[in-house]
Amino acid sequence: MAERSDLDEDKGGKLIDPTRFHGMVGSLMYLSASTPDIVFAVCMCAWYQAKPIEMHLTAIKQIFRYFKGTINMGLWYPKDSGFELKAFADADYAGCHDIRRSTTGSAQFLGHRLVSWSSKKQKSTAISTTEAEYIALSGCCTQILWMRSQLRDYRFAFNKIPMYCDNQKQVERKVVELYFVEAKYQLADIFTKALPRERFAILLPLLGVKQMSPETLKELQDESVSGTASIRKSDTSVLEDLKALSWKTCQEGSLLNLSDHRDTEIVDLKAQLSLREVEAMEAIRLRGQIENVEAVEVVRAGELKSLKEQNVALKGRVTALESATVAKDSEVAKLTKVLSSLQLSCDDLSIKASTLECEKDKLVDQVSELEATCSGLRDEVAGYKLRASSGCAG
Repeated sequence: MAERSDLDEDKGGKLIDPTRFHGMVGSLMYLSASTPDIVFAVCMCAWYQAKPIEMHLTAIKQIFRYFKGTINMGLWYPKDSGFELKAFADADYAGCHDIRRSTTGSAQFLGHRLVSWSSKKQKSTAISTTEAEYIALSGCCTQILWMRSQLRDYRFAFNKIPMYCDNQKQVERKVVELYFVEAKYQLADIFTKALPRERFAILLPLLGVKQMSPETLKELQDESVSGTASIRKSDTSVLEDLKALSWKTCQEGSLLNLSDHRDTEIVDLKAQLSLREVEAMEAIRLRGQIENVEAVEVVRAGELKSLKEQNVALKGRVTALESATVAKDSEVAKLTKVLSSLQLSCDDLSIKASTLECEKDKLVDQVSELEATCSGLRDEVAGYKLRASSGCAG
């Protein structure tokens, strides 16, 4: 497989029957729902359904040829894997030769089980690789949040969901944590661009896609019996059909020879090594999270100790305020008594003033009576004087 897709619109190419091309693309789109290894190639061909040409038909035939040669490959879901939710997101900047739009790829896992994947051309033209990466991360984050809400209905709670990208930036959120992953460990790479054969073969086992040859099926069945792995295809007729088809393919001479088988084993070993490296990175990430939690606990313990000290200080202040309040209450009681005595004194003075006023009124009345008596006496004296003067004259 080439490292870069050569498909383009090529307006000068020879047109073909679009109905046949649409049917082939539709069939492959149906198959891509369970075969993630052909998703990107099928989506590339689906971009040119409006005016397909011979070059596009050749690409479609190559996909069918690849699918025929890998008919025994399928998704494998191990039983002993964990149930943590994680995701990989990547973008191929300006992957479309015609309109220079980038391609978004993402993969979501439950443990080591690939449960969701996508390859999609971005709706707008990114002006930089960073913008293309952010668009890819946004779409992947939307898918993660939707899966989280769906799993919550089954009482599975996920927080700090790891999402891996290769843009060397780490951003922490409440629900999603973004981690840097090297390009060689970026599993979403397979959904964004055409990859070299060796790189493509390494990524397939990491996505859970394994060769279902009779020997592999026997080994996986033995592992399932021993409790190390379990295939999620309960219908035995499917296994029998796969075995029959594998033996038929073997009889027809379509299986790999011994050297190819050894090359496949080497690729599987490389894939296992890459998987172990990814697990080691996951362990390092979890260890970092534990250290962060411990550091947070230490900080919170210090904050709790400070709060306790503040609480003791506040209790002392409250006690002092209560003592001051008691002293002020006693002073207020004393002042109240003094005020009451003053009030009584004022009342006594008011009564005495009223008494004096009454006595004053009586004295005024007596003075008035005395003045009236004096006036009468003056009148009598004047009368005597008149009579006396008249008597002397006679």
